Amino acid sequence: TYFSGWPSYMVDHPPALNRAMGVLAFRHGVEGELYFNTVEAWNPGPQGEPARPWESVWRFHGNGDGTLFYPGTPERIGGKGHVPVESLRLKHLRDGLEDYEYLKLARDLGLGVQAGQAAASLASKPYLIERDPDRWRQVRERLADQIEQAAARTRE
Repeated sequence: TYFSGWPSYMVDHPPALNRAMGVLAFRHGVEGELYFNTVEAWNPGPQGEPARPWESVWRFHGNGDGTLFYPGTPERIGGKGHVPVESLRLKHLRDGLEDYEYLKLARDLGLGVQAGQAAASLASKPYLIERDPDRWRQVRERLADQIEQAAARTRE
């Protein structure tokens, strides 16, 4: 489809596309994101159909658009109270926000070139995102090592 290579918070897209916004935000100087809803599928559908977020999160022409949490009811997950259950997509989004913070910290420690190279290696363009999770892990680990070394130098 048209949006298949772009960052996305949709259910059916690869985890790297759910995670990529942090790297792209760093590359393009974006410091925040406003997302319109995280529990949209808890509401009745656009045609008045009942909310069934454990069965379908299809909204606004996207599977999962506006839904990053699921209703954790005692009947479904046990326990005594209702709690939100985070989606895997939300966990990938969190990883992307952490990527942004790693890149920003590296830049702030004087590693701007390395941070830029790391970000570009994961998302050379908004529609060209590295899909291999091992590559994402390797880039983050290398950046973490560089951050630790730079931080140690500032303490000396």
